[in-house]
Amino acid sequence: MARLPTVGDLATSPCPLRCRQANADNRQGMRTSKARSHQGHRRLSDGCTLTGRQGEAPVIGTILVVPVDDLPIDVLTELGRVTWAAIKLEDYVESVCSFIEPANPRTDMRQLGQKIKDAQKVLTAKPVSATRDQAKVWLERARQAIEQRNAALHATPVVHLGEPQRLLLGEMPRKGRPYFERPLTVEALGELRSVLEDAADGWRELVIAMGTEFRLQES
Repeated sequence: MARLPTVGDLATSPCPLRCRQANADNRQGMRTSKARSHQGHRRLSDGCTLTGRQGEAPVIGTILVVPVDDLPIDVLTELGRVTWAAIKLEDYVESVCSFIEPANPRTDMRQLGQKIKDAQKVLTAKPVSATRDQAKVWLERARQAIEQRNAALHATPVVHLGEPQRLLLGEMPRKGRPYFERPLTVEALGELRSVLEDAADGWRELVIAMGTEFRLQES
């Protein structure tokens, strides 16, 4: 069985999975692009990015250079925990928004960010109270956490060539956030999971408090 190409293979030889024209195109692109810093980024054809020193030969490859099995099991496990924390947070935010502005989340076609904005507008129109202000703070914290979730889960895999080789998530620029590279490590992913879990904390108590207050306002 043929051996899959590794990062080292691709760094020293043309990729066998791409045609000569692709290499020629890449060389032309390197000539015409502006000089980067000594840690330049080259995007791979299937969405992964290799990072090497300026002046090295162009690299063409595929996502096969970072097969999922190359990630340590503890990193994959933490990535799964991040995903689960994100799923739960979205569910809790849907519940809070639907409570503030009644809607069926299974038929409501608005994006989650828009639901948060609309719920915040409804809260602003309500009488000033500690519970109302607490709900506004909770929604804003959840909104910021979801932005971080979106950036991470829609990131581009990045490989920093060198010793030791490092894997990262290249989080593309978003509104109010520049490009950011998050290490694919248990520690870095754990920090993101904590942000998501902290944002979700207290949602149940908040819904109970709002329910009590809303009933009093209506009576």
